[in-house]
Amino acid sequence: MCEQFILSFIIIIIIIIIIIIIIIIIIIIIIIIIIIIIIIIIIIIIIIIIIIIIIIIIIIICRSQWPRGLGRRSAAARLLRSWVRIPPGAWMFVCCECRVLSGREVSATR
Repeated sequence: MCEQFILSFIIIIIIIIIIIIIIIIIIIIIIIIIIIIIIIIIIIIIIIIIIIIIIIIIIIICRSQWPRGLGRRSAAARLLRSWVRIPPGAWMFVCCECRVLSGREVSATR
């Protein structure tokens, strides 16, 4: 009788250990799934940030090319407006602006 009790006790302990191992494996799988979801969310956030940065850059580039009548100067006009030394000792201000009329670029110098 005592041997049967000990054998039953050992079987119950083995079953409990197997259940604990299964629970630990399930918890590890859940943690791995949560980590994968977090990584996917981080990747999506990074992609959204990159898209927003690209949109901002495109907006800045487009605004820098608006005609002067809209209150914006093109980047080329700002770069080309500079002091140019003509003869030694004399300075002259040179301004070059590009304007858009009917889809064609017209450049004017002052």
